[in-house]
Amino acid sequence: MVGILLTPAEAAARLRICTKTLRRLRQDGRISYVAVSQRKILYRPGDCDAFVRAAVTSATPVRATHRLNQERSRSASAVVSFTARRQERQAHEQDGGTRGSNRADRLSERLYPPHMRNSRNDGSL
Repeated sequence: MVGILLTPAEAAARLRICTKTLRRLRQDGRISYVAVSQRKILYRPGDCDAFVRAAVTSATPVRATHRLNQERSRSASAVVSFTARRQERQAHEQDGGTRGSNRADRLSERLYPPHMRNSRNDGSL
């Protein structure tokens, strides 16, 4: 007993793919078909269902790596406000520290040349 045979357009509609994709699946040997003649290709509904069953996969939850990297970077560094950093630097200068003695001060001098500092021009920002 042969039963119902589907045309390529009907089989593609049943699988919700285009006929070109169905042809490629047939050529790759991933779906069974009935060759009535050299040019007439038909599909059994059971073969379409078997293809769907074989294609079913279960998803495994994967944690995104970029979020892991963000969490690491947040926990590894502390955010210091600009005001707190300036107060710390001023306290260091009042205690006898010299301007430009540490790396942060040298960096701030490069980032804020004299014309960008306040009007007192005493080196503070």
